[in-house]
Amino acid sequence: MSAEENKRLIRHLFDALNARDLDAFEVFAPDAIHHNPFPGTVHGREGNKQGMLLLLAAFPDWQTTIEDLIAEGDKVVVRMTQRGTHQGRLFGIAPTGKHVTIAGIAVFRLKERQIVEEWLITDQLSVMQQIGVRSSLPLTC
Repeated sequence: MSAEENKRLIRHLFDALNARDLDAFEVFAPDAIHHNPFPGTVHGREGNKQGMLLLLAAFPDWQTTIEDLIAEGDKVVVRMTQRGTHQGRLFGIAPTGKHVTIAGIAVFRLKERQIVEEWLITDQLSVMQQIGVRSSLPLTC
């Protein structure tokens, strides 16, 4: 697949997830490797789906906006902004009703029209701060 075709596939994935079409996870290979999975989830298509379901349980109005979409060879990089309202439990934290906005970057490696690897980096500390959870770690050096 060309870099442009890979970009279209990833854009379609994000559009489908924003519309809550969980069939979109078919784009992940059954044994896809997710390098930063949610705690308690497994690798592969089902693990990615589990992670999304956990996220949607905590933030039912979750939306992702693609800010940049860059492709080269078999990799696609997405710089994104994600938003949602904390309306369900998140890792044992009771709903706060607070709105969060987080920046993130995802890198996907594709093979034969499927995602075979994913790296996802989001500002998780910012999420905790936005919902009012204080860290016991010092934030200064």
